[in-house]
Amino acid sequence: MSFSHTAKSEICRAMTDSKRRFACLYGIFMFCKYFGEKEIKFRTGCPASSELFESLMKEFFSKEFEVAFDKQKSGEKVSYTHTISDTSAVFEKFNIDHKRDKLNIDLAMKNGLDAFFSGVFLACGSVSNPRKEYHFEFAVYNDALKSELLAMTENFCGVSLRESSRRKLNVLYAKDSESVEELLTMVGATKSAMDVMLIKIDKNDNNYVNRITNCDSANIDKIVSASQKQTDAIKKIIKHGALDTLSSDLREIALLRIDNPEMSLRELGEALEKPIGRSGVNHRMNRLIEIAKDLE
Repeated sequence: MSFSHTAKSEICRAMTDSKRRFACLYGIFMFCKYFGEKEIKFRTGCPASSELFESLMKEFFSKEFEVAFDKQKSGEKVSYTHTISDTSAVFEKFNIDHKRDKLNIDLAMKNGLDAFFSGVFLACGSVSNPRKEYHFEFAVYNDALKSELLAMTENFCGVSLRESSRRKLNVLYAKDSESVEELLTMVGATKSAMDVMLIKIDKNDNNYVNRITNCDSANIDKIVSASQKQTDAIKKIIKHGALDTLSSDLREIALLRIDNPEMSLRELGEALEKPIGRSGVNHRMNRLIEIAKDLE
């Protein structure tokens, strides 16, 4: 299973509340493959997304409501397409103007905005395997919706997406690890966001080891050992979901160590928002190590 499908499957499993499920379906419709007066198409390569869509349609529309289903396989790839011909019922249910040049997002459902973003991601989003590259994108068919999604994403999670085009699609994307983490959290794939963070730590550790193997210093072994012990402790804290429970000073030094495994304690202290000395940094690192032990 691809990393993108893993993230979407995580979202689908968590979609249990009725109000959030309604907002999720709204997001799927607004950003699906084709949304027109005569036909609506939701196409996905993720089986969990296909199953969720089928479940949502049964929940919010009558049993007699028809949704054509088609499954196609090309090599190892499978495509699931759900086609709705009776579009008027969908327009009425979600109070949508069917004209694509007049489409706009109803921001009245603020309590379900996170679930709406989940639906948007299931309909037109994807994320690359972070071990290969950091890349998150929305492939949007409608120009007006593209502009709205750009503004909403920046307001909701503070990420400014870049823009490009691909085969008549408006592609909104981010290519740095922090933005990918924020966007995955925004769409409801929090475990996948945590996985990106842990993979980033591993990458930094490996890069650091590769750099220091070419260095000649009597203190290398000591520095590497200390840094490794600290990052291992921080990994345990993240895996237990306890990062956000730390005090602001411990969380700051933990994130700084993750991004800078090669820094000495003195350099870490100088890089803090409110700089402290080597002993102060050492004290905080020891506290993180103690917390990690307690979590075990």
